[in-house]
Amino acid sequence: MASAAQVIEYLKDVDFPAHRDVLVRAAEQARAPEDVIKALRAMPPEEYGNKAEVMTSAHTPAEPDQDPSVKAAQAHDKLHQRIAEPLRDVVPTEVHE
Repeated sequence: MASAAQVIEYLKDVDFPAHRDVLVRAAEQARAPEDVIKALRAMPPEEYGNKAEVMTSAHTPAEPDQDPSVKAAQAHDKLHQRIAEPLRDVVPTEVHE
């Protein structure tokens, strides 16, 4: 499977914001390997504002040299998880009796 860096490498000429289909076509025109194309096609069909959004959304494996504590911190980061806001558990800030 392609890494996030490999996916971005084939999108260097893309003007953002760009829809997923534009990203796939750009990668195909740049003769990206099939695993890069698959990673892009697996992303939700929406518009991406920059390469960082693509890297976050592309289905790529975790970096093997990433520290486990960093992975854990990212997993607990409620602000940047890819879960729709209404589906998140809401933690009350005040308790009313």
